Amino acid sequence: PANRASAKSFVDTFGAMGGTATDKALEEAYRIKGARAFYLLSDGSPSHGMGTPLPPEEVYKVVRRGDQGRGITIHTMGFVGANKAFMQKLSSMTGGRYSDIPND
Repeated sequence: PANRASAKSFVDTFGAMGGTATDKALEEAYRIKGARAFYLLSDGSPSHGMGTPLPPEEVYKVVRRGDQGRGITIHTMGFVGANKAFMQKLSSMTGGRYSDIPND
């Protein structure tokens, strides 16, 4: 319960800034030695800044390159507005799960 409360407090500090650089976030995450799982939270679709969409396949390439047989699971969680189909595919290709994040 304490970890869950701490995680919720941390997520409550997030703010939207107009871009969803999923590829860059995952590239950085894959640099973590010994990682076994990542949790990706999003309220949009992959992009580079405002109005520059990033094809989901580009993110899937990052995952294939970054994992290199490590077997890292990616769990995805979508706020309202998230590209649910993209996030479901991303999590399923790594053995992870997708969850909706309620607006309350």
